[in-house]
Amino acid sequence: MGKGVELDFSGFEELNERLAKLRDIQSMRAVKKRILKRLGAKYLKVAKENTHDNDYMEVERNGKIYRTESEHMKRSWSAGRVQLEGVTGKIMVFNSASYASYVNDGHRQTPGRYVPILGKRLVKSFVDGKNMAEKAAAATEKSAKTIMEDAIKKHLEQWSNDTH
Repeated sequence: MGKGVELDFSGFEELNERLAKLRDIQSMRAVKKRILKRLGAKYLKVAKENTHDNDYMEVERNGKIYRTESEHMKRSWSAGRVQLEGVTGKIMVFNSASYASYVNDGHRQTPGRYVPILGKRLVKSFVDGKNMAEKAAAATEKSAKTIMEDAIKKHLEQWSNDTH
C-alpha cells in the first residue's frame, strides 16, 4: 500500500562544483582587486573634480610674459598598485605635486609680500585649504557599499550563468 518518494540528487554534485568555483581563492582575489580599483578610481575622480584649476594665468613683467599652468596639480593625482594581504586590501591614492598638501590643508603666508607672478601683494596671513583629499575620501566612503555590492553581484552572476 505504501509508495516511496524518489529524489535525484545529481544536481547537488553540480551545485557542489559551482560552490567550489565560487569559493576559489584566485577568483575572490580578482573580485577584491576589482573593488579596490573601482574605489581608487572613484577617489581620483572626486579629487580631480575638487582640484582647482585656472586653466592658465599670464602676467607681464618688464616686457616679458610669464605663463603659469595650474593644471599641474590636477594631473598629478595618481593611484598605486592594489595590495592584498590576508583579509585586508589597500590602494594608495596620492598627489605628487610638491605643493599639493599646502593647497589641500591650507598654508600661512606673509601679508604685504609682493609676488611677481601674481603682480600683487599678499593680503591674508592664512589661505584656507581646498580639502580635495577629504572630499574624495568622503565620496569614496559613501560609494563603497554600492561599489562592493555591484562587484559581488557581478561575480555571483558569472557563477550562476556558468554552465560547466
